[in-house]
Amino acid sequence: MKNRVNHIVFYGTLCEIDVRKALKISDSLEFVSICSVSGSLYNLGEYPGLILGTNSIITAQLYLIKNPSCLHILDDYEEYNPNDLKNSLYIRKMIELPDFDCFAWIYEYNQKVSPKQLIVNENWGK
Repeated sequence: MKNRVNHIVFYGTLCEIDVRKALKISDSLEFVSICSVSGSLYNLGEYPGLILGTNSIITAQLYLIKNPSCLHILDDYEEYNPNDLKNSLYIRKMIELPDFDCFAWIYEYNQKVSPKQLIVNENWGK
């Protein structure tokens, strides 16, 4: 395993260029490819939440992290606090992407979801 994770996966609002521009992280990332992740998406209103490790596959976007300082901005955006996991909205986790021979960060939803919120087409916004 690599010592440093150099990639990140987006599956929701962060797939939108306008959101990345507003966060001023566009220059810190470079699009690599569309990718697949094992998990299920849940409709949380204005954004989706991912639960990893289900029998479903979601479509996402893989980015190379050119400037790791953008992770602090993304952590704030996703309401992830590594010192307070219980109260974090999302948890940043490392996943393996065998098709790309790399590991990547991804934000997993950290709250309860209802089966009624499941997004059946596994692609946010479609």
